[in-house]
Amino acid sequence: MKKATMNIDEAAVYLGVSASTVRRWMRDNGLPVLKLQLGGRMLFKKDRLDKWMDEQMGEEEMQEYQTYGNLKVLRP
Repeated sequence: MKKATMNIDEAAVYLGVSASTVRRWMRDNGLPVLKLQLGGRMLFKKDRLDKWMDEQMGEEEMQEYQTYGNLKVLRP
């Protein structure tokens, strides 16, 4: 069974950045995160991260990518 959520380290690996970059993006760029009331644990959902990444790309950048299903590949 696939996990429905990721912790900050898993989200960083998924996004290809460090955990400190994920924290900065949360603070400065509105990276979507679920904060649990108990313990203050932060969780990330893959679909929300994908949507946020798409929203961060401008129209010109989106045209540079070719889409294969859910995979976006930078055009040569």
